Amino acid sequence: MFNVYLFVERTKFVSTPLDVAAEFPHPVTFYAPAVSDALTPVTYTWFHDGHRLVSDDVSVYVDMSGNLTVLQTGETRLGEYKCVASNGISSVSATARLYRPADTGATPSPLDDQGRAQGKALRDLYPSPKLSCIVP
Repeated sequence: MFNVYLFVERTKFVSTPLDVAAEFPHPVTFYAPAVSDALTPVTYTWFHDGHRLVSDDVSVYVDMSGNLTVLQTGETRLGEYKCVASNGISSVSATARLYRPADTGATPSPLDDQGRAQGKALRDLYPSPKLSCIVP
């Protein structure tokens, strides 16, 4: 008799993107960093209202941490944004919405507060390595 072990190399979000109130034409960023148990890196695919987005550095940009920046907001950029993070073995997805404050009656929150809070959470989770230099 023998035992069979199945190891699941899961992917998980460190933080999921939050809904953002648009302030036309200013850029907005959806933060969606993910980590993986696998040795393979996490890759990210973003969708806007079901259509796959391509990072082109002109209208949208996806950085190495999976964060999506919509460089110029406008009516056509409103809607649902979905991030799929995958390590080739497993994947997770999360959605957020870019909306006009008038759509909900809410006042726009400062967009940089979301980034500061999520950036601090990431720095706390993954502190920068301490570097030393020894000069003979």
